[in-house]
Amino acid sequence: MSLSRWLALAGVSALMCCKPSQITARLHTIDANTSREDVPHAVPLDVVGRADAQRAVRRVSSWTALARGMSVREGESPTVLVLMGGWRITDASVRAWAEAVVRARPGMLNDATLVAVEGPLDVDFRSKELGVDVLLARLVSHAERHGPAAKVWVVAHSSGAHVAATMFDRAFRQRPSQHRALDGRVVYVDLDGDPSVPSDPERSLSAGSVSGLARIVFAMGEDRERGLTGLSAAWMRASAVRHAPQSELYVHDASASGCTTNLCVHLSLVNLQPLPRGNASYAEVSERTINLRWLDAAVRSLEEQTRP
Repeated sequence: MSLSRWLALAGVSALMCCKPSQITARLHTIDANTSREDVPHAVPLDVVGRADAQRAVRRVSSWTALARGMSVREGESPTVLVLMGGWRITDASVRAWAEAVVRARPGMLNDATLVAVEGPLDVDFRSKELGVDVLLARLVSHAERHGPAAKVWVVAHSSGAHVAATMFDRAFRQRPSQHRALDGRVVYVDLDGDPSVPSDPERSLSAGSVSGLARIVFAMGEDRERGLTGLSAAWMRASAVRHAPQSELYVHDASASGCTTNLCVHLSLVNLQPLPRGNASYAEVSERTINLRWLDAAVRSLEEQTRP
C-alpha cells in the first residue's frame, strides 16, 4: 500500500484545516533549578497534587488495563495512537492527554484505539518496569487484524523516549521476524525526548531499531526572544541529522506560551499554556490549549515523502 493511501485511510486531510489560535502570553513560576544544563530533569514532571490526578480520571472513560503502567481504550478503526508520558507522569494524566488529542483531531482519530503509557519511574527508564513486550504483542495483533490499512502513531514526550526506544529496539533490531506486521506501519514522534543511553542499546535509537519505522519526527520547542529552548533541543537537532532522510526536525515556536524556564518550553509541546507542574500540564490540557502542531508537521512530512 502506498504511503499516500496510508494517509488517506488515516483521515489526515482533516488535520490541515486550521491553526491553533494565538495563546495569550503569561508568566509561569516553574520550580527553580530545573534546567538540564545543571541536573538532568532536576524536577520530575510528576510533581503534582492528588487532585490533579483525580480530575484526570474523571475526564476519561472506557479504559482498561493493558500491562503494567499502560491502559488501552479499544477502537474499531485501523489506527492506533500510543502516547508515552515523561518521567513519573501518571497513567491518568496520559489518558487525559490522549482524550484531548482525540477531541482536537476527530477526523483522523475517530474510533482509533488509544494506548496511554505512564512515565517511567526512573528518568532514564533503567528499571524497564513498563509492559513493553505486552504492548508490542498488542500492536502486532492489531496490524495482523487490519492488514495493509493498519497504522500506528507512537508519540513519546521527555523520558517516554526511552520507553519508545526500548520498544523499537526489541521489535526491529532484536526480534524483527516476530514483528514483520509492523514494518512500515509506525510513525514515531519524539517530543523533546531524553538523549539515548550509550551503555544500553535498548534505550538508544539505532539504524536497526528505526528500520521498521515509516517516518520519525523529532520535535523541540524554543523561544528565541527569551533565549529559551526545551530540555533536549540539541539532541533533537542531532537526532534529526543522524537519522536522515528517514527523519525531520520540527521546531515549535513557544513564544506565545510566556515561558520563563526551559522546563516550561519542554512542557509546551504537550500544552500550549504549561502549568507549573508536569502532571497538571497533561491532565488539564484542553482542545484549546493542546499542542498538536507537531502532529500537523508529521502529516506534512509523510505527504511530502510520497511526492516524486
